[in-house]
Amino acid sequence: MTRKQIRRKLYLGTKSLEIVYRRLSSVGRTLPEVFILGAIKSGSTSLTLSLWNHPAHVPAFAKELMYLQQLPAFTSAWEFHPIPAFLCGRYENGHAKYGLAGYKKFFPLKVAMAARAARHGRAITSDCDPNNLYCPVATQRIKEFADDPRFIVSLRNPIDRAYSDFNMGFTRDRTERRSFEQCVEDELAGRYESFHKRYLYQSVYEPHLRRWIDAFGRERFLIINAEQYFSSPAKVVSDMFKFLGLADVPVSLSPGNVGKYSTPMKAETRQRLKEYFNPHNEALRNLLGWAHDLDAGWNESRPDLKPTWSVLQQAR
Repeated sequence: MTRKQIRRKLYLGTKSLEIVYRRLSSVGRTLPEVFILGAIKSGSTSLTLSLWNHPAHVPAFAKELMYLQQLPAFTSAWEFHPIPAFLCGRYENGHAKYGLAGYKKFFPLKVAMAARAARHGRAITSDCDPNNLYCPVATQRIKEFADDPRFIVSLRNPIDRAYSDFNMGFTRDRTERRSFEQCVEDELAGRYESFHKRYLYQSVYEPHLRRWIDAFGRERFLIINAEQYFSSPAKVVSDMFKFLGLADVPVSLSPGNVGKYSTPMKAETRQRLKEYFNPHNEALRNLLGWAHDLDAGWNESRPDLKPTWSVLQQAR
C-alpha cells in the first residue's frame, strides 16, 4: 500500500469517526438559517468561502452536503466511499435518507454557536449547496424546519455558466467525453443525460427560482449578478453581509473552484445559445424586476470565457 493510499484511508477513517460523533450528538446541534443555493459554476464556492471567513459564521461539516435534495439521475459524491455513505445514511440511488437528526449532524453544536455569539454579538451557520436550487424536495424540506431562512443566489450569464459546467467535467473531472456542441445538440433534441450533464437545463433559472420565491417570498432572497461579483467582489460580499445582518468586516476574497479552459466556445454555438436563452432571460427579468442593465453582458458576444478572477485577491 502506498503512502498516498494510507493517507487516504486515514483521512476517511477520521471523517467517519467524526460523522459517528456528530450523529450521536445531533440533539445538541443547530440547524442552518442561511442557504447559498447556487447557481452551479456561478461563484457560489467563492461566496461560501467569504461567508465562512466571517467571524460570526460557524462552518458546517462540508460544503455541498447533498442531503436535502432528491434529484433524478443524480449521484452523490458520498456514494464513492462505502463507509461515509453508510454513516451519512444514503440510499443506493444517491438520494438522502432525510431526517432532521441526520441533517443536524452536519452543523455546529448549540454551545459552539452560543460561544461565538458571545464573542461577536451574533452567530450563524449555513448550508451551501448549489444543487438545492434545482430540487423541489429541498424547497419543501427547508420550509418544514426553517423559521426565518435567508437565501443567496448568484446567477451567471447562462451561456458562460453552461460552458463552464461542461468544461469542469471535460477538463478537470473527465466525466464528460462529448464535445460541447454535441452536448448542446443532445439536450436540445431531448436526449437527456444525468442531472449534472444537463448544462442548458441548469442555466434556465426562472422556473427554479420562481419555485423558491413562491415558497418563501422575494424579501428573503439576495440575488447576485455573478458578472458584477466577478468584477467587484468586495462590494458584493459587503452586500451579502448586510443582507444577513452581519457586521461588514474584511474577509478573504480568494476565489474557489476556478476552472481552466482548453478551447474557446465556437461563435456559432454562442449565437445559437443566445437565441435559446433570450426568452428565458426575459422571464427571469420579469420575475425579479431586473432591468436589462442588471444582467449586463448576458446578451453580448464575449470571447472571454472566464471571469477576471485576479480582482478577487484585492484587499477590501
